[in-house]
Amino acid sequence: MKRPIFNTVPRAYNDNEMSDFFLGNEFEQSITQKERLVRECNAILKFHELRYRAALNFDDYKNWNCYIIGPLGTPYEGGIFFFRIEFDEETYPQKGPRVFFETRIDHPCIHVDGEVRFWNEWWNPKMQALDVFKQLDKLMIDFDMFVLQREWGNFNKGDSVMKERRLKASIFTKRYAAYK
Repeated sequence: MKRPIFNTVPRAYNDNEMSDFFLGNEFEQSITQKERLVRECNAILKFHELRYRAALNFDDYKNWNCYIIGPLGTPYEGGIFFFRIEFDEETYPQKGPRVFFETRIDHPCIHVDGEVRFWNEWWNPKMQALDVFKQLDKLMIDFDMFVLQREWGNFNKGDSVMKERRLKASIFTKRYAAYK
C-alpha cells in the first residue's frame, strides 16, 4: 500500500535511516541507484530554493511526487505545480528521467498529456534530480523565448502572439494550479 506523500512535511534522511533502508538481498546495482536517488532527494530538500519539493516513497523509490512554485514575473507566478519524475532503473543516470506534470499547464515544451518533451537534448550522466527542478524553473522563467521559438512562423505578429500566449498560460495557472 502506498502512503500519501504530501500529508507530511518532506525531510532529509540521516545516514542511519538510509543504511537501514539499504539492508536486504537486493542487487548491488539497485542498491547503488537507490542510494543515489535518496541522496538526490535529500539534496533537493536541503537546497535553499524553497519553491522546490520532492518526496519519494521507499516502496517505489523510482517514482517521485514533486512540486514547484511558479517564479515571480512569469505567467506561472505563485502557482503550485505538481509533477512526477520517473527514473528508469535500466538507463538512469545515462538517460534523463521522464517528467510528467499532474497540474495542467500551458507551455510550448510541455505536451497536453503533461510530459516534458526535451530532456534528452540537455541531459548528461553527471546531472542530478536537482537539475530537473532547475530546468523546469528555467522553462517557466524563459517562457517568452520558448514561445518565440515555437511561434516562429507568426514572428511578424510579434507582441500580439506573445501577449496571447502569456494570457493563456496565466489563465491556466489561475484555473488549475494550487495556491498557498
